[in-house]
Amino acid sequence: MSGKPLFIIAIGLIIYGTIGIMSKDDNQTESTGFWDKVSEFFKSDEYNDDEVEYEEYDETLYGSSEIIQYPDYSLFYNASNPRIAYMGRFVYDEDGSVRFNYPGSSIIANFKGNYIGVKMRAGSGSFMVSLDGGEPERWEFGEDTDVMYVDSLSAGPHSIRIMLATEGYAHNPTFYGFRLCGEKALLEKPILNGLKFLFIGNSITCGYGVEDDDPKHGFDYLTENHYYSYAAITARYFNAQWHSISRSGIGVYRNYGDKREGSRINMTQQFHRTLFDNESYTWDHRSYQPN
Repeated sequence: MSGKPLFIIAIGLIIYGTIGIMSKDDNQTESTGFWDKVSEFFKSDEYNDDEVEYEEYDETLYGSSEIIQYPDYSLFYNASNPRIAYMGRFVYDEDGSVRFNYPGSSIIANFKGNYIGVKMRAGSGSFMVSLDGGEPERWEFGEDTDVMYVDSLSAGPHSIRIMLATEGYAHNPTFYGFRLCGEKALLEKPILNGLKFLFIGNSITCGYGVEDDDPKHGFDYLTENHYYSYAAITARYFNAQWHSISRSGIGVYRNYGDKREGSRINMTQQFHRTLFDNESYTWDHRSYQPN
């Protein structure tokens, strides 16, 4: 190892500390006690690191297509890495990336390290990111942002959960992978609860306007948040997996604002697609069967 990476690691060890994920402002809702209760369930049930037996990192487990060696102080793990868990409908591309666009689609991993960077396609939209089962923070991958990160962490182990907060069909969210620094390693793949829910719906299920105080305001991605929808709250309460096949205004026969004779493309077609508004990928319903 060269002197420069050793120097960088030394500096990192001196300055690392502990961070907390920002909590939702209590003033954003009159039902503060309710949100606290939901948060309590989320923290206690979503993760329990004490009960997980972590494997030591073994570089021989990964092929060259799944792990890219950067300088000695950094490793990049492609989205195709078998230790990353996914909840929702995803398309796994040959370059190791994954695409998805239904709200609530989630990426979950356990890791060691004092830094974790999340690499997305620029313009992928809004995500709720939770570290170690804490209250989530909203991350925005705008047109000029393709990497967001958390640093100054203890060595770990840690867990991270990344959930698509909005309807993604207009943003084409794409996840490329994680970058880790410090005592770096992806750990054992998270085991998702066997209880499975499926939600099919429109704007209410998506979380349209849940972060807006004015009911007169129209649609805005900045005020939509599936995390605070009835679907996500219910699933977290039961510590269950969930898929949310939803889009604002969609109908089984006629979409909002469409002609009385019905809509040519509605939920009866979209329900069978892995990506909303993309008929190239048909969802295999055998791969996820709700209870």
